[in-house]
Parts: sequence; structure tokens; C-alpha cells
Amino acid sequence: MRDYVQEEKFLSALASSTRLEILDMISEGHTNPGDIAERLNKHRSSIEKHLRILVTAGIIEKEPSLNERGQLSMRYRISIDLSGLHSFVDAVLKNQNHKDNSTS
Repeated sequence: MRDYVQEEKFLSALASSTRLEILDMISEGHTNPGDIAERLNKHRSSIEKHLRILVTAGIIEKEPSLNERGQLSMRYRISIDLSGLHSFVDAVLKNQNHKDNSTS
């Protein structure tokens, strides 16, 4: 039987423009919460909340690392292949736009 609760958690985690931006930042190599917050011009606490949601959904993982001063810091990496999902969403949106334009 399908685990609809897990599917809902996964899809809910993706249903946020901020979290989608965070995923883009991580895929571009920006893995530090402070760096992500600065680049997205958002508060670090807000970014950390979104990161927790993505971790809970299993989309990203935490990785402890040492910064340039030898201090322990958290970095994040995407833990699943999202390319198929991106292709699916692009196809659905393209189809939806085509339908909207044909009914106008």
C-alpha cells in the first residue's frame, strides 16, 4: 500500500517557492545556511526552518564539516535525484499553459 502520509510530507516540502530557491542554491554549491540566507536576502532563522522541513522530508541531508577557522559547521546536500521531478513539473506547467492559451 502507498504511504500517502510520506508522499504528502514530500510534496508539502516542495510546495514553497523559498524551499525551491534553497534547493537551487544547494545544487549550485551554496550549502551553508548563512550563505543561502544572504544570497536569497532572507533571515537565517527562516532559512534554517525551511532546511529542517527539507531534511524531515528526506530531500536534503545535513553534513557536518569544518570551516576555514576549524570550527564545526553544518552544510547541506541534496539527497535524491530531483531531475525527473523537474522534468515532470515542467511538462505539466507547459501543458497547462498550452491549455490556458488555447481557451483564450
